[in-house]
This record gives sequence, structure tokens and C-alpha cells, in this order.
Amino acid sequence: MHLPVELLAPAGSPEAARAAVQNGADAIYLGGKQFSARQYAENFGDEELLEILRYCRIYGVKVYVTVNTLVHDEELDRALEYLHFLYNAGVDAVIMQDTGLMRCTAQLIPGLSIHASTQMTIHNSEGILFLEEMGVQRVVLARELSLEDIRRIKERTDMELEIFIHGALCISYSGQCLLSSMIGGRSGNRGRCAQPCRLAYSLQEINTPSSGGEKRYSHLLSPKDLNLIEHLPGIIEAGVTGLKIEGRMKRPEYVAVVVRVYRQALDRYLENPDGYHVQYREQQELAQVFNREFTPGYLFGNPGQALMSVDRPNNRGVYLGRVKKVKRETGNVVIRTEGDLNVGDVIEFWVTSGGRKEITVDRLFLGAEEVNHLSGGREAQIKVKTTKDIHPGDRVFKTYDVELMSAAKQSFTSPVKKRKIPLSIKVELHSGRPMVLTGKDDLDNHVSVSGDLLAEEAVKRPLTHDSIRRQLDRLGNTPFELIEVDYDLGDDVILPLSEINKCRRKLVELLEEKRGQNPVRNGLSVAQFRQKKRDLLDGSPVPAQGSGCPIITVSVGDGESAYAAIESGAGRIYLGGEKFWGKSISSSAVESIISFAGQSNTEVYISLPRIWHENELCEVRKYVEGTLSFKPSGYTAGNLGSFRLLKSLGIENIHADYPLNIFNRQTAMFFLKKGADSYTFSIELNMQEMEKFGEMLKKAECVVHGWPPLMVSEHCVLSTKNSFKGSTACRQACRNPIGLQDRLNLTFPVKTDTKCRMYVYNSKELCLIENLSLLASMGIKYFRIEAKIKDAPYVARVVSAYNRILGLLSRGINPEEEAVYSREELEKYSPQGITKGHYFRGV
Repeated sequence: MHLPVELLAPAGSPEAARAAVQNGADAIYLGGKQFSARQYAENFGDEELLEILRYCRIYGVKVYVTVNTLVHDEELDRALEYLHFLYNAGVDAVIMQDTGLMRCTAQLIPGLSIHASTQMTIHNSEGILFLEEMGVQRVVLARELSLEDIRRIKERTDMELEIFIHGALCISYSGQCLLSSMIGGRSGNRGRCAQPCRLAYSLQEINTPSSGGEKRYSHLLSPKDLNLIEHLPGIIEAGVTGLKIEGRMKRPEYVAVVVRVYRQALDRYLENPDGYHVQYREQQELAQVFNREFTPGYLFGNPGQALMSVDRPNNRGVYLGRVKKVKRETGNVVIRTEGDLNVGDVIEFWVTSGGRKEITVDRLFLGAEEVNHLSGGREAQIKVKTTKDIHPGDRVFKTYDVELMSAAKQSFTSPVKKRKIPLSIKVELHSGRPMVLTGKDDLDNHVSVSGDLLAEEAVKRPLTHDSIRRQLDRLGNTPFELIEVDYDLGDDVILPLSEINKCRRKLVELLEEKRGQNPVRNGLSVAQFRQKKRDLLDGSPVPAQGSGCPIITVSVGDGESAYAAIESGAGRIYLGGEKFWGKSISSSAVESIISFAGQSNTEVYISLPRIWHENELCEVRKYVEGTLSFKPSGYTAGNLGSFRLLKSLGIENIHADYPLNIFNRQTAMFFLKKGADSYTFSIELNMQEMEKFGEMLKKAECVVHGWPPLMVSEHCVLSTKNSFKGSTACRQACRNPIGLQDRLNLTFPVKTDTKCRMYVYNSKELCLIENLSLLASMGIKYFRIEAKIKDAPYVARVVSAYNRILGLLSRGINPEEEAVYSREELEKYSPQGITKGHYFRGV
């Protein structure tokens, strides 16, 4: 074990797990065939998992299993059975996202260590303290945190902190992205992200006539890959425990190379912190195995356009050189190389006319001589199928290095293990007695074995220390490495070498078996566990009854919209939260709105920002404390930190908002028991799934209309727009309506708040006005209109339309005709059309 930090490697397959272990990982994380956020990885069946657990225990490597998706009510039973299996199998921890499942696990399997997934969007110390109170042992922090954020967080908690140090980045805060879900029904929160962020988009000004020129499509939402190897000292000194490599979808060779390089670097730091350095070769190998170009991410603040890989969303390889000459008559291309080239390498020509041509180097020439390898700085001549579009001066990149990948594969497939366990052996050998070997490993495990034959007095050649050690050192394909031998050896004794070898093999087998044993764990029997599980899950939900006429709630972003909502009959409004440019509400305006709302018995809940980092904690607390005297009806929390902060300030009426991903009854129950007086369903639930909440529907809210964000990001895509114009300075383009247009000509509106965080919205407006009868019959208490980015006329129009339908329902009149008319009228204001979201399909 390498202390005080842990190098944590991805294992998307058994081969990748072995690659991670043999190249120096302290721990691996992997997923089963279900409930894993990487459902497209190979993953592990139960038997494969048990096998890899034993393998990792032999090497002293910890295993963390991802159960990090949101879970439907009908899946909770199966998920808990799986977690009980994992506990009994001896996994070291589980990585979880679903708060309700986490709550059940803590109650049913208290001995199982829980790590909070980055999918929980934990980005401030209050959120960590919330999880600490739940009994969570480690938090995987949001990738958007800076080193200073991490330092400040660590000052307030002893919780183990884990961050990603290498691999792919999401453009959105993990756990807060609905883009894949809404576009194609493949939810990242369910492990099936289709990665629409890697597609090409064009920035368009909304409501502005097109210039008529060709649209420029780029990968505006595709970040570079994270690479923090240069910054390990600062990360460790900030208090980070887990150094996590991303890549469960990557091939085992990728895992082998990246883990090996980081292991070497980390060992150098642990041995000599002041002399830490990264070798050029190591960075080259990291780039060669896979890169979209590298970035330190948000570690030192927001990097703006430098975060993004707009030209291509996939591996770019390593620069090899330029085309010097094209021999079209023979089909040969001459490249002036700056790096090594081998037969079997894959290279790409970045051709002048645009696009790229990829070939595998089948034949390689130095002049007229055919060779298998060429060092950099030479002129390599290669054969290509067609020289069309290739011209002198074109850049060439190597995207696959056959030698690097072959060595990587050898590291985990060779019968001779690369990773060795130090072994000390004591030898006891006296005439007339059998040999006794006692072995001790690095974990202080002891085993002893005795031979079958008795030692005899030697006539000619007695055994010596050296001759015995030579036999003991024949550890070959075992995981062990002999480091010390202690001898208790009689005078002039002899024993067949085969007997020494037999004892050695027996010793190694026993020690390996002991290391691989499943740790004994206390807990419930299967029968007891299942009974307690049935009691906890509470059987069938009780249908909601007597919830009365539903109430229209509205999220607004400015004072005029707030007044419009109240005057149009909203029963509750949500004020505050993110402040968008041109749409803010001053403290004095909040007080006036609350006073005005009181005249019509409209509740006013003050919203906290969906995202706020550690350096914003004082600002958020001050805002809440400053509004308490206005006596709002309550406050809204969209992250765990906000929820805990509000509770710590003695606030009783807290609305748990949809960014908390309330996906099942257990999660809703958890927040209600924690003090929430109402909650919003996850936007990814369908009606049948909502109906299962039973009596808790009386405190439930569903978003029925408007523009909930599909993505929230620290990156402002408009910084890339500026870079196209040759500037890195902000030109405040966010003050104008901007959208991301895909190749289907659908435009996704983009907004930025005053913290320059970016919000991407659906191309189509959510509209369920024709389905209010069905929703109302389910007993849902609150129907929400999400209008934070819209103006007062919009709010008045939509609230009035929905209230008309509810008014008809309250009088027992079928509103179908009016609902169709209202939908047609509202749709006139949605040029790209309307959607029913997931209400009739789910994820």
C-alpha cells in the first residue's frame, strides 16, 4: 500500500483490472452488469467479480464497485440484494449516486463503506458535511473544483477526498446533465450517456437573420482530456486521498500505460517530494496512448477556451512530422519524422484539403532499404493505398504505437508477474527432522510448512545457505519476490533439492491462499437481511388521497415576472437562485414581492443557487440571513450543501429541488425526514414511476411547462466564439440570445449567469397542459412552470393558461377542448415546437 495517497485505476473488464494491478494501482474501481454508470463497458458478472476480488486481495489492492446510477422503485430490491452480495464478497467500498439507495444501504448494511460518486455533484464543504452525517467515508469531488477550493474544503472536514487526475472530462457538472437523456432517451444518470457533447455544433444568434454564409460546425462542447501528473505535489498537499484515473471504457493497454506512468511519478514524489519532476518520455507516453490534447481542467481556475478540443472529439495521437514528398507514381509518401516509427504503427495525415487519412504502416523504408523501425529525425518512406489529397507539408500524427501497446499488453498477460510481493523465509533444517519453512509477507501474514522427508548427514556435499536460497528463489510465475532468508541450519545436512522445491511451492500456495481469503464480516443472514429489507421498502405504496386542487408554482428570474406570476394566480413562486444577465432581483425587491404575495396568499420560496463553490459560501449564507427578516414561506435547495446550510440556520420550510435527483420513494422519504416540506421529482421520471410515490405525492411537484436546464457548466461556450474572432477576452456575447445549433438544425438556447456559468436548454419547450387531468388525478400537489429565463408576458400567458385548466377541473368540467386550444396557443410562441419530455417514455 502506497501511503498517504491512493492511486485508483479504472477496470472496465477483467483484463483492465489485471493491467491496473500489475502496473501499480493501489485500488481499482469497476462496475457490475447492472447499476453502473458505464453500462457500455464490458463490466463484471458476479463470478468474474469474485475472481478479480481474490486476485486483488493477493496483491493488497482494494476494490471499489460502482453502484452509481439513479434507481427506480422497482429496482431498489434488486439493487439492495446486489449490495448485500458485494458486502459478503468482501469489496472494500461501493461508489454511489442515489441518495435513497444510499440511505437504505446505511440502514441495512452498516458495515459496507460508501463513497459518494462524482454524480452527486458535491462541490462545497456543506455538501460533504451532509454526507459525513450520513456515514459516507469518501467523496469524489466535482471535477470543476480548483486546488484552492479543495484546500478550503479540507480545512472543514476529515472526510477522505478523491479527485480525477487523468482522462476524459464532462462539459457539464456530473449528475446534472440531461442532454443525452432528452435528445435520445439515453440517460447519463442511468449509465447510458450517448455523449452528444462530442458532436459538432454551430453558435447561432437567436432571433437574428442568418448572414447566409456557411455555418461553422465545431465540437464546442468537447473538452480536452485531463492530465494532472505535473501537479501531484500540490494535490496531495491539499489533502486529497484518492487520485483517480478515468477510463472504464478504455482498452486494458491504456490502463496499463497510464497507471504505470502515474505510479512511477507518485513513487518519485513519495520518495523525494522536493525533487519531484515528470520525465518528457512519460508525458509522451500518456499522449500517445490517448489524448484529445491535455488540460489541467479547473485546477487553477477556469481555463476558458483552453479547456476545449473544438477541432476533434477523439484521439489526436502524437505529432510525428510532415510530409516531405509524395511519389504518386509508386504510391509512396516520404515523411520527415520527429519521432520513432515502426511497422504496425497507425498514423494519420492531416491533409491540406481538410479531413484526415488514417493508415497502418505495413511497409517502411529508409531510402531503398526496407526496415521495421526508424528513429526520429530520419526520412521515412511508406506505402499508401492512395496518395489522393496528400500533399507536401501535411502534418502527420501517430495515433497507435505498436511497441508501446505491445509492452503494455505484455505487462498483464505474461505468466511472469510484473508486480511482486516481498517475501521473507525462515529455513529450519536439522539432521533427522523434516524441513520447516516459515514465510512472512508485507502484510505480516505468516505460514509454515513441513516437508515429508527427513534430512540426513551429508557424506560429501552438504547444503549451504547459497544452495538453499537458489531453490527458494525459484519463484518464477508466482506473485512473490524473495527478499530475505533466515537460516537455522544444522551442520553438514543434506536433503534432495526436489524436497526443498516441493516445500517452497507448498509455502507459496498457502500464503497466496491466505492473502486471497474473503475477510470475515459481521452482518445479517440472508433471511434476516431480506426480512429487514421488506420492512424498509414498505411494500406497495399507499395511493395519494385528498390532496385537493393542485397548485401552480413558478420559478422566475426577475421582479416583473414574479408580480406577473402572482397576479395570474400562481400559488407559489421561487425567487432568486442563479442570477442571469439582465434578470436579477434585489433584496429590497424580494421584500416587496413577499409583501405583495401575502395579499393573495401566494407562497414565496427563496432559491439558493444550484451551484456554489467554497469561495461563495459566505456570500450564500449572507444572502439567506439577509432575507430571513422578510419572512419568506421557505427556501429552495438544489444541492446537498444548500440543504445542510439551510438546516444549520434553523430554517424549517425547505423545498428539495429537482437537481437533487429525487428518482424514487426512498429518496423522497429521506429528504422529507431530513426536514423538506416539499420536493420536485427528477425530470427523468415518467408518470407511472411518479405514481408509485403514493402518499408522498401530496408533497410532490412536477415540472409541467417551460425550460429546465439540460446542462450546467463552468465553461462558457461563448469564450470559444470569441476565440474564433482572434480574441480571448470576454465580449459579453451572453447579453444577446445565443444558441447551439446541431446538424439537424435544432437550436439549444444558451444562457450564462453572473458567475459566467453556462446553462444549455432544450430546443423544444416542455408543455403538458393537455395532460393536467391525468397528473391531477394522481394526487400530485404542485405543478411547476420553469420560467427563470423568460419575461413577465411569458409568465402571465402560461400561468393563466394552466390556471384555466385547473379551474375547469376543480369545477368537474372536462377541460380537454380548452387544453387543446391552450396548447395550440402556447405552441405559437415555441418556434421549434413543444415536447412532453420523459412523462410518457422515461429513461
